[in-house]
Parts: sequence; C-alpha cells; structure tokens
Amino acid sequence: MDGRVIIFLQRIPEASLDARALETLSAPQRERLSAISHPARKRQHLWSRTLFNAFAATLGVAAPDEFPRDRAHPPTRGRFTTLSHTGDWVMLGAAETPVAVDVEPMRPRENWRALAEYAFSTEKVEAVAAAPAPLTAFYAAWVEHECRIKYPKAEDLDRAYPEPRMRTMTHGAAPFDLMIGALSADEPRLLTGEALLDALPLMARILR
Repeated sequence: MDGRVIIFLQRIPEASLDARALETLSAPQRERLSAISHPARKRQHLWSRTLFNAFAATLGVAAPDEFPRDRAHPPTRGRFTTLSHTGDWVMLGAAETPVAVDVEPMRPRENWRALAEYAFSTEKVEAVAAAPAPLTAFYAAWVEHECRIKYPKAEDLDRAYPEPRMRTMTHGAAPFDLMIGALSADEPRLLTGEALLDALPLMARILR
C-alpha cells in the first residue's frame, strides 16, 4: 500500500443477500447476520463483512469473526482497518498507520442545526453556521465527529504514530452526493467501482 490510506467504496448490489456473498462469511459472522432483523442493516452487515473478508484474503489472512464493539479494529497483518456504511453504500479504509473513515449521504436537512447542537461544541456549531454552504459544512463536521469516535485510542496502540489530520471529500452518487471523511496521518486514495474490483480479485468474482 506504499504508506497510503486506501478507501474502498462499494455500492451494495441489488441482490442484497446474494448466496455467493453469504458463503464468504464465517460461521460467527453468519450467526450475527441472522440476528439482525432490519433489512437495510442486514444488507449493510453482509456486504461490509464481505468487503472486509475479501481485503483480508488479499493479505493471506483469515478475517476476524467480529469486531469489538465501540472500539477501533485491531490491526490485521500490520494493516489498520475501519468500516463505514450508510444506505446502499459500504466503505472500508485500510492503512499502515491508524485510520478512521466515515461516509454520509448529503441529504437536505432543515434540522441540521439541532443535530449540530446535539453533537458539536458551540464553537463548531457557529463555524458551520457561518460557512458559505452550511449544510455541506455540517456534513463535513459530522464525518469528522464520527471519525474521531472510531479512531484508535492510545491504549489500543503498541507505539506512537504520527499525528493524524482530518480530510474530507465528496463523491457524486445519485440521488445525493456522499461526504467522505478520513482521519489519518497519510493521504487517502479513494477506489470505487471497477477500480475496487481490480484491487480485490476475490470481490470481483463475488460481484460479477
């Protein structure tokens, strides 16, 4: 990966519970999937784990059966990873240094300020309100908020790493653009669509 942060962004296929994807899950992952009743959450869980398992396979290692709740992912063969999903999208971030990513569709929101006041500091709320495009600034602040929650804590790391910085990017995806955030020491590179399939041969075989 040459020290870069790689972000894999994949739209969930229409065949939401594809049998080929189910076959890539471990028994504990399938057990967890069966316990999820909400259809959208079920699809997201299936395809985020399928994506992660495919990535682990490219490293020649078995994916963990599940990730710790409310904690950063432990490194997989020297690679830090992080997952995010929203609506019909799943995303995996991977890097040689700690990383956190988040993705959100930029839907119109009349109540963005109420949400901002709930999640952000007063200074952050006022900065968002004063931005030329407050709604875009709100989503940029929101993905940063989520990334800082997901980023590994000092007690989870075996050594000191370079100070991370927050980066955001947008990705055009109908009906709404996606706001993507990455908290890392290295510059992120976004792979989508065919680039993703080229990067993950196993995923290519599953999705084609």
